[in-house]
Amino acid sequence: MARAEEHPSVTGGGVSTAELLAEAAVELRELARLEVALAHRELVTEIARARHAVLVFATSVTAGALGLSAAFLAFLQVTHASPFVVFTAAVVLLLCALGGTLVGWRLLPKHPLARTRRRLEHDAKELEARIA
Repeated sequence: MARAEEHPSVTGGGVSTAELLAEAAVELRELARLEVALAHRELVTEIARARHAVLVFATSVTAGALGLSAAFLAFLQVTHASPFVVFTAAVVLLLCALGGTLVGWRLLPKHPLARTRRRLEHDAKELEARIA
């Protein structure tokens, strides 16, 4: 890479080092502002996804509780009329609870702000290459 002393604008007497540093500082401020805006947008999206996952989890827990209750009722009523129907309903509710739990687990963000981290790493490498 070319050093600052070898840059045509510096050696030609056009732009001073102070002006170059001031321009770099302005660009860095703008880059930081844009990164914060992108991180905010990404965070809002991830919060919405997490909220959706919590709703699915809550539904699954409710279905699981109802399924366990129905299974308990089937067990208690095994000697009376139609325990098979109650037990079948309990199994269906438990399967729904399991499915909802798996869906909710997959909806949770695994790596928060991953895109922002990648952008910041890329920007840091680009800035490093530009300064060197």
